[in-house]
Amino acid sequence: MNRQEALELLKDADHAIFYPHVGHEIARAFGVEAPVRSFAVGINRVTTLKGGEGYGVDAAELACKIADS
Repeated sequence: MNRQEALELLKDADHAIFYPHVGHEIARAFGVEAPVRSFAVGINRVTTLKGGEGYGVDAAELACKIADS
């Protein structure tokens, strides 16, 4: 995934919540190493790029990378 594709996904996302593999691809497109923050929803695990509880890359770091691109 390149930066333009990542920005298109983020633009279309209402709450910027993705499955972890998609969140990781978006983060990598901007040079931020996975894992991004993730949390459980029912039996699935999802990723949010806007912070929240969890572990991994800080959402602010990713936001700065996107803003600088």
